[in-house]
Amino acid sequence: MTTTAESRTELSRALGHCVKALKYARWARGLAKKGRTLTAEAEQALTVAGDEVAAAIQGMQGQGIQPDALPDPEPLSIDQLDTSDTRLLLRLLEQAQEVAERVDASRGRVLPPYVPLQPGESQGTDLAEAISYLRLRVSLEVHGPAGRE
Repeated sequence: MTTTAESRTELSRALGHCVKALKYARWARGLAKKGRTLTAEAEQALTVAGDEVAAAIQGMQGQGIQPDALPDPEPLSIDQLDTSDTRLLLRLLEQAQEVAERVDASRGRVLPPYVPLQPGESQGTDLAEAISYLRLRVSLEVHGPAGRE
């Protein structure tokens, strides 16, 4: 039987694998976002990312955590998506993304100006990019998909 300390160590190791996988996947995505084709090095990074995720899953399964053990969340109604709090969250995320764009720019973590962006996408490749994912998700909840009548 594993102790609590051993379980924490295993889960920390699994989390470490997830963080590494995310790093490699973001690196490869950054190359693709810059308009570059994926090189053999980037493809290798994605392979490593997949290996890291597999190691994380194996570590969590070793602790008795099974993917099927996590219940699927109940679906949300339209009324639960577009609320005054959700709209406030969207406004705050829009402001946060603006600030994060400036922070990323000051750190030199931005895409070149010739890279085309879709509405809501980030020029920044660090903090602003992470916030833009949340902003786009919340925007979809509030406004629905593009072309919705």
